[in-house]
Amino acid sequence: MRGVFLSSGHGVWETTKLKTGSYFAIELFFIHNQIRHSVSVVYDAQGSLFRTANIREDANGFLSQYWSTELNQLPERNLKGEYQGSAVTITPDLKISAYPNSIGDRLK
Repeated sequence: MRGVFLSSGHGVWETTKLKTGSYFAIELFFIHNQIRHSVSVVYDAQGSLFRTANIREDANGFLSQYWSTELNQLPERNLKGEYQGSAVTITPDLKISAYPNSIGDRLK
């Protein structure tokens, strides 16, 4: 893993080598005044999402006025429908696919 941090406090921990058949992980750090937030994402050896984590901190103390104790932050959404977008892929040797690849899908 390699860490890159800015003087503002923002940063990232990242896997240094992309290798087929191995885990990949990244953690992003965000900061605003005394509030810190980090997001971690781990993919397994097959490339499937394995785990995510959301860590939030307030240097002013616990319980913070900026965080809710509610587990369900957003109302349930209906994601059925037709979607359009573009996709870009990157291989372990850092070759990027032609951009953009138009994609369309229907979620059921």
